[in-house]
Amino acid sequence: MAVKAAPASAMPKLDAVGERLEQFIQDSLDKYQFRNAIFLAERLCSHVRLPGHSEEEREYARFLLATSHYRRGDPVLAWSILQESSSTRGCFLFAQCCLDLRRYIECTDVLERLLESNNFVACTAIDSKHGSLLSGEPDKASVLNLLGHSARAQKRHRHAIRHFKESLELNPFLWEAFENLCELGEPPDPNDMFSTFSARTGITGLNNGLNSRGSILSKQRSRTLGNENPFGSSTIQGTALDGNIDKPSFSLNKPSDFVLSKQNFATPMPPDNRALALTATQSPAGDDPDDFVDKTPTPSNSSNNFANPPPSTAAPLTGTTERVPLKRGASIAKRTYDRTKSASALTGLTNKRRLERSATTLNLGVEMRGSNALQKFLLASDLNNKTNEEKERENKDALPKRTEAELWQESVALQSMADIFRIMARAYGSFAIHKFADAITQCNSLPFAHLNSGWVQCQIAKCKMEMADYEEAEKHFELARTLEPSMHKDMDVYSSCLWHLKKETALSTLAKDLKDANSQSHVAWVALGNAYNLRQEHEQALSCFQRAIQLNDQYAYAHTLSGQEYFALEEHDKAQAEYQLAMTINPRHYFAWYGMGQIYSKMGKNDLSLVYYQEAQKLNPSNAVLLYLVGTIQEKLDRAPDARLSFERAIKINPTNVVARYRLAKLLADMGFMNEAIDELELIKNLAPNEPKVYMLQGKILDKMGNKEEALKYLTWALDLDTKSSHEIQGLIDKVHKGSEEQELNYDYIMDE
Repeated sequence: MAVKAAPASAMPKLDAVGERLEQFIQDSLDKYQFRNAIFLAERLCSHVRLPGHSEEEREYARFLLATSHYRRGDPVLAWSILQESSSTRGCFLFAQCCLDLRRYIECTDVLERLLESNNFVACTAIDSKHGSLLSGEPDKASVLNLLGHSARAQKRHRHAIRHFKESLELNPFLWEAFENLCELGEPPDPNDMFSTFSARTGITGLNNGLNSRGSILSKQRSRTLGNENPFGSSTIQGTALDGNIDKPSFSLNKPSDFVLSKQNFATPMPPDNRALALTATQSPAGDDPDDFVDKTPTPSNSSNNFANPPPSTAAPLTGTTERVPLKRGASIAKRTYDRTKSASALTGLTNKRRLERSATTLNLGVEMRGSNALQKFLLASDLNNKTNEEKERENKDALPKRTEAELWQESVALQSMADIFRIMARAYGSFAIHKFADAITQCNSLPFAHLNSGWVQCQIAKCKMEMADYEEAEKHFELARTLEPSMHKDMDVYSSCLWHLKKETALSTLAKDLKDANSQSHVAWVALGNAYNLRQEHEQALSCFQRAIQLNDQYAYAHTLSGQEYFALEEHDKAQAEYQLAMTINPRHYFAWYGMGQIYSKMGKNDLSLVYYQEAQKLNPSNAVLLYLVGTIQEKLDRAPDARLSFERAIKINPTNVVARYRLAKLLADMGFMNEAIDELELIKNLAPNEPKVYMLQGKILDKMGNKEEALKYLTWALDLDTKSSHEIQGLIDKVHKGSEEQELNYDYIMDE
C-alpha cells in the first residue's frame, strides 16, 4: 500500500501509562536491550488501541515498535509495520527500510513525498539542544542524503550527485554525502562547502538557537574573531548535471580562504618528535565566564524553567497545589521534586518532552499518596486539556538559557569542527581526483589528535599505495592497526600492499586476524584470498573472493580480484563477466577496465585492449603503469609517435620507472634516434646498474652505429650479468665479430684495388 507523507507533527501527547511505557522503551534502546524494547513497544501498541486514544498516538506507538525492530537488525518487520505510516518520522524510517531491502522505487517515492510536504525539523546534528533525542523527526538534509543513496543504487548518478550536493548545502558536516560525491567523481569544493558557514548561526538557516542570540554573540566575536568574514565567498561553481563525471568541479591547490586559528589547533610538529597536543577552548583574555551568566531572576510560577532556579528551596508545580490540597506525602513529594530538579539541572534538560513527563508523573504520584480517584481524574484532565499555546509557552520556557560564555564556546567549537572537516575534505577530495601528494600534504596539516588516528593513517597509506611506494604504505597501515586494532575498513588495501611486497607471513597473519575477528566480513575473505594468491593457489584464492561477493555483492574490488584469478586460470569468459560486474557496480573502478584490456591484449585484440587501457588511464591519470601499458599497445599498432609520447608521460610521473625508460630507449632506437636512445640507457644504468638487458640493447645500438669495439664491450658485460641468456648474447657477440671480419675484408679489397 502506498505511503502518504503528512506534515511533521509534534510529539503526540500520551497518557500517564503511555508515557511511562515510552520512557521504558527509550531506556531499553539506550541500553541496547532490543528484545525488551520490542516487548514494551508491543504493550504500548496494545494500550493505545483502547478507545479514547488518538490516531497520532497509535502512529507513534507503531513507529517505536518499528524502530526497535530496525535497531535489532530486522528491517523486514519494520517495513511491514510502517506500511500504513503517515507521519514524517514513520515515512523516513520506512524509506530507510526500503533502501536496506533494495526496494529503491518505493524508497524514492516516499522520500519525494516527504520533500513535497516541506515540513522538517531543524538540523539536530548541529544543535542537539533543540531537539528530542529519540523523536525520529528527520531534517531536510537527511532526506536528501537518503534520496541520493537511493538514486545511486539505481545508477541514476546525475540525480544522486544533485541530491548529495543539496544535502551538503544544508549540512556541510554530512560526511557520507561528501564521500559519495567523491566516489562519483564530483568532489565539491571544500571552501565552498563552508562558504555560508557563520560562527553566529552555526549553519545558515538551521541553528535557530544561536541565531536568536546573535546580538550577544556578535559582541563576543568582535573581541575574539574580528569583524572579517573568515570564509570568503567562493567563485568556483561545480557542474553537477553536465554529464561529465570525470572532471573535478574544484581545484584543491588553491589556498584556503580561512586561516587556522592557533587558539583552536596545535601547531603540526615533525613526525619524528610529535608530542600529543591537547586543544583547549579558553575564554577571551580579561573576560571571566562568570560575568556572562544571565542573572535575570526566574519567575517563581514557571514550572519548567530549571536552568536558573531562584534561591528558594523548591518551586511549586504549576496549577497543582492550588487545585488539589496536599495532605500526607507532601513533604515526600517535595523532596522527590528537589532531587528531580537537581538531576535535570546537571544534564541541562536537553529534552523538552521529559520535562512534561516528569511533571505529570510526579503530580500523579503525589495524588496517589494523598488524594482520591476524582482528584486524580481532574488532575489528569487538566494536564491533558491544556491549550497548544500554553504547552508551547511551557516548552519554550523549559529550554535552558545559555550564557554568553557558553554561546562563545559553542561558536568556537563549531568553527574548529569546520576547520577540521575542511582539511579532511580537501584530503579526501584530492585522493578522489588522484592528486595523492596533495592529499598527503593535507593529512599532515591536521592536528596531531586527528593525524594520529586510524582513518587518517589509512588515507595516507592508500595514497602511498597509488604512488607505488609500498614500503611507506605498509608503515602507515601498521600504524593504523596499532592505533585501532579492531579496524576492518581499508584492510583489503593493506592486504594488497603486503601482496605487492611479497610478505607472505605478514599477509597470512593479517588475514587470520581479520577472519578471527569477524568471519562474516568481506574484507577478511579478500585478505585471505590475496594470501592464497601469493602462494600461487588460485583455486583457493578464487573461492575466498567468491565468498566475499556472497557477503557483499556490491563489492567491486572482490569482483575484480575474481576476474584476475579466472584470468590466471585462463578462463577468459568468466574473467570478462567479473570485470563487467565490477564496472557496473562502480564505473570509476579503473582496475576492472585494466583487467578487460589485459584480456583483449592476451587474445591479440590490440585495438580493443587500447580502448580499455585508455579508459582506465583517464580514470586514474596519475598512474604511470597504465600509461606504460597504453604505450606498449600503441607500439604494437605501429603508432610509434603516440607510443613515445605515452612512455615520456609515464616517465614524467615516475622518473624511476626503469621499464618505461627501457621501452622508450628501444622505441627511439627503432625510430632511428640512436643518440637519444643511448642517453636514455645511460640514465637507466644509474637506476639499475646490474640489468643485463640494458647492456644488451646498448651493445646492439652501438653495433648499428658502427662502433664494434664498444658494442663487444657492452655485450660482454651483459654476458657476465646474465648467464641464463648466454646463448642469445653469445650469438650477438659472434654476429659483431663476423661483421667486423667482413668489414676488414671489404677494407682490404678496397685498398688492393
